Amino acid sequence: MAAGVSAQDEARANFLEECRNDLCKPWAEVISEILDFLPFGFSIHEPVYKVRQGRRGKRPSQYNDNKIGWHDLETRSQDTIIEWIFDEDTEELTGFLQMSPTSGKQCEVDINRVLLFRTTSKKGNPEGRSILRNAYKPWYYKKNLENVEAIGIERNLVGLLKFEIPPDYLSTSASTDQKAVVNHLEELGANVRQNESSYLIMPQQYDQNGNKLFNAELMSCQGNTNVDLSGPINRYAYSISQTMMTEFQQIGKTAVGTSSHAENKIELLKDSITAYLDMIKGVFNSHAIPRLFDLNGDLAEELPTLDYEEVKDIDVAELSTALSQLVPIGVISPDGNLEETVRESLNLPASKEIDGK
Repeated sequence: MAAGVSAQDEARANFLEECRNDLCKPWAEVISEILDFLPFGFSIHEPVYKVRQGRRGKRPSQYNDNKIGWHDLETRSQDTIIEWIFDEDTEELTGFLQMSPTSGKQCEVDINRVLLFRTTSKKGNPEGRSILRNAYKPWYYKKNLENVEAIGIERNLVGLLKFEIPPDYLSTSASTDQKAVVNHLEELGANVRQNESSYLIMPQQYDQNGNKLFNAELMSCQGNTNVDLSGPINRYAYSISQTMMTEFQQIGKTAVGTSSHAENKIELLKDSITAYLDMIKGVFNSHAIPRLFDLNGDLAEELPTLDYEEVKDIDVAELSTALSQLVPIGVISPDGNLEETVRESLNLPASKEIDGK
């Protein structure tokens, strides 16, 4: 977005757009990498520059004007950050200590060389706060209940393996051969898929003539345990979606929520997406863009900025109803601008008359 209407302002805006589209990877991929700050709380990216000397330059470019542009916004992985460095007097963030993931070497990186994206700057914390943190508790309970449910189903289907052997095989004075038999039975029991060590070895000894010394049997569950874990599991899944502001996706699958409730939740999600887009835009406009123009010797106070299209979801029925009511009474006059707006809102192709073709 140009800072003004002058020819210089338009030229600066065009140059910024050229740099954005002249990276070594698509802009969508850059934004995708930046969005790592949502699950991690922060993400660091270092602008890598190039002299624009055409396709055969050291770093290929679509332009050949010897200006300095962006080549890449390289990610500095969160797990390579050892510690943050603060000024002892002002307590402002000045950099961080990074360890190379390949060589293990450590180096200090000036914070002015990189772009720091974070979900929140509360108390000056450079690491922000992961949006997944509030989902951890319901996720933990949900995961464990799913494991319990799977184990319970498996035990009901397979049963519990029970070995009965003479007591002296389990005594502390058992011989080597007797211990070997017990170890063999333990291996057999562990190989039955019943979670870990889901078997029994019990002392049992009968006399001769029909009495058993060794016995193996599969024990089944007695009675009927009607414990349905789907309810708690679904409740925790819903709690997870609430922390992500996406619980409207559950409407229709459960008896919870109404259409108007879903619309309100969608609006909240849009507001949250807009807030994160503002954070990304702010970092570019406050740090990345001024540094880029400084490198090109352009010290103008008013520089172009990056912006994004409004996050919106057009309700075709509402739009149609509003137009059908407002146009006949003259509140809105049909013209080229209105038609263009409607076509864009409905993702329809532009009119030939509007395009001038």
